[in-house]
Amino acid sequence: MGNMDTGLVDQHLTLVNQLAAKAQNGADVTDQLVAVVAEAVNHFSIVPNPSAQLDGFIGQLKFNAELLRDKSPTHAGVLLRAAALAEA
Repeated sequence: MGNMDTGLVDQHLTLVNQLAAKAQNGADVTDQLVAVVAEAVNHFSIVPNPSAQLDGFIGQLKFNAELLRDKSPTHAGVLLRAAALAEA
């Protein structure tokens, strides 16, 4: 993940986590999730070393999903859906 801008990645992770929290409360966040991930991918494409930013974002989504898998499966599921969208 060389040259990853952790602040930029964290900014987009925060938005996904906010949607995941809404999903835990029963909200349908599918459309919002698609938009947030698309915005992140677009943002990463215009900064230095875009592949490092995208790889870092996807890696953090998957890592956090694994941490939350047993405790909060809904939250983890949203993170994994975001990772899949970012990889597409």
